[in-house]
Amino acid sequence: CICIFATAPLPLHAAGVVSTCDETNLRTALAGGGTVSFACSGVITLTQTIEVVTATTIDGAGQQVTLSGGGKLPVFEVAEDATLAVTNLTIADGFGATGGGITNRGVVTVTNSTLAGNGSYGGGAIANSGTLTVINSTFADNFTGVYQFGGAAIANYQGAVTVINSTFSANQSDGPGGGISNDQGAVALTNCTFFGNRATEGGGIYNVNGTLTVTNTVIAGSPAGGNCSGPLAIASTHNLSDDDSCGASFAQVDVAALKLGTLADNGGPTPTIALNAGSVAIDAGDDTRCPATDQRGVMRPAGAHCDIGAFEFQPLLYLPVISK
Repeated sequence: CICIFATAPLPLHAAGVVSTCDETNLRTALAGGGTVSFACSGVITLTQTIEVVTATTIDGAGQQVTLSGGGKLPVFEVAEDATLAVTNLTIADGFGATGGGITNRGVVTVTNSTLAGNGSYGGGAIANSGTLTVINSTFADNFTGVYQFGGAAIANYQGAVTVINSTFSANQSDGPGGGISNDQGAVALTNCTFFGNRATEGGGIYNVNGTLTVTNTVIAGSPAGGNCSGPLAIASTHNLSDDDSCGASFAQVDVAALKLGTLADNGGPTPTIALNAGSVAIDAGDDTRCPATDQRGVMRPAGAHCDIGAFEFQPLLYLPVISK
């Protein structure tokens, strides 16, 4: 199981504006209860984990804000009866026994955010035993050490996880689940892209004694552990994999046929992996289950049907040349 703890966290009740991007101003803004916004851009390196014990929203809209654990401590710990909404932020370089970026026993929503370079022994970026929703976000270069549970991006233990329009790139677990590890919980993935994640089992996703439902999702390019390990729910459909590890709900295709780009700024609030012209993922999704937009905010479908993965390809529009 996942043991959830952090290093001497400070309990906070949130609300206010962070005028200068340092830890003192952040904690002052977090002291009033409610929503925290930013009038600055920068990296805030914490000296103590932020413990969330009440309803808290942290929104970096209009700025470029990174909350960092400095490679020494977890960034957030969310208590059982608390809620945390993280929007338009980067959570980076957190490290702990579990949940280097976020350890959650309550309710957490992550939107338009990037979690990068976080590490632990279970749940490199997020360790969840509560309720977690992730929308339009990217997990990159997160890692876990040798541990039976793994989950370099997300480790879910007896919790509920929903991930929509999100990208998992180059996450690495020395246990199972390079992208996501699910143990006795419920995970639902819709229009996600997994590429270049590695693990001992399930470079993309790993499931044991839980329910894992995958729709309109690409899992490919796993250098170790295969793309999937463990059973997927019968409702899983319209997915693509470049190996045979994911079962009948995934069509197996050559990785070259996916025509995937590299993780890059393709517009929108978070980096994404683009589909290039001719990709087999284009117009191959289930329209009844597609979100209205892709990870960048581009309307779906852009073609005859929505695309598989977090990125919606936009065909070039050729306008007629009118001569007088």
